[in-house]
Amino acid sequence: MKTVSIAILLFLLILSLFNSKRDLRKYNTFKALTGTSERQAMFKKMLLESFLIYGCLGLLALYILGRFSALTQFPDFLMEYSTYLRSFRIHNIEEITLIKILKLALVYLIPFLLLATTLLNLIMVYVQHKKTDEKSTEVSPDAINHLMPRNAAERSWVTLISINAGFSEEIFFRLLLPILFFNIFGSSLISVLLASLWFGLVHAYQGISGIISTLIAGLMLFYIFILTQNIWITILVHIILDLNGLVITPLFNNFLEQKSASKIA
Repeated sequence: MKTVSIAILLFLLILSLFNSKRDLRKYNTFKALTGTSERQAMFKKMLLESFLIYGCLGLLALYILGRFSALTQFPDFLMEYSTYLRSFRIHNIEEITLIKILKLALVYLIPFLLLATTLLNLIMVYVQHKKTDEKSTEVSPDAINHLMPRNAAERSWVTLISINAGFSEEIFFRLLLPILFFNIFGSSLISVLLASLWFGLVHAYQGISGIISTLIAGLMLFYIFILTQNIWITILVHIILDLNGLVITPLFNNFLEQKSASKIA
C-alpha cells in the first residue's frame, strides 16, 4: 500500500504543480475580463476543473486505496488527537475548576471564531461603509475582489463554486492527502502539516498573504474535523465560510451601496 500511496502522491503532486501554474495565468486573465458572459464562462471552467481534480480524483484515489469508508468513518491515525480534545468536558458541577473551564474554552475557541467570521465580516463591511459615507460617496474599485460576483447570474456560479470547494477540497486535503502521507511516513502530525501546507500552496495565485491565510484556514478546518470526527460537518463549515466571503458579504455590501445611493438621490 505504501508503494501505491507514493505513486498516487507523485501523480497528484505533478498535477497540482501544473494546475497551480495554470491557475496563476487564469487568474491574471480573469482580472482583465469585463463582460459578464466571459466571467461566467471562466467561473464555469473553475467549477468543473476543481470538481474533477479535487472531488472526482479524490474519491477515486480513496477507492483505490481501499479507504472509501473514510467518508463515514474517522481515520484511526487521527483518533489520538480527537480523543485528547474531546476529553476536555465537564460532566457535573463538582468537576468545574478554573483550569477545566480555560481548557474547555480553548478547545472550542477555534470553532467559535470560524463560525463568528460571518457576522464579523458583515459588521466590518457596515463600518467601512459608514466611514465611506462620511468621506465620499464612492467606493474604490481596488477594494473589490475580482472574484466577487457582479450580478445574480455570477452569484449563482460563485455559490456553486463555494459548495463544490467545501466538498471537493475537504475530500482532497482533509481526507485523501493525510491518508497518503500517513501511509508513507507513518506520522499523523506530519500528515496533517503537509496536507495543510499543500492546501496553502495551491492558492499561490493569491500571493504570499493568500498562501498564509489559506494555510491557517486549512489548519483550523483540520481542527474542526479532528474535534467533530465528521468530514461532512467540516465540509459544511467550509461551505459556510466560502459563501460568507464570496456571496453573503458582497450581497450585503451591494445592499449598503444601494441604500447610500438612494439617500443621495
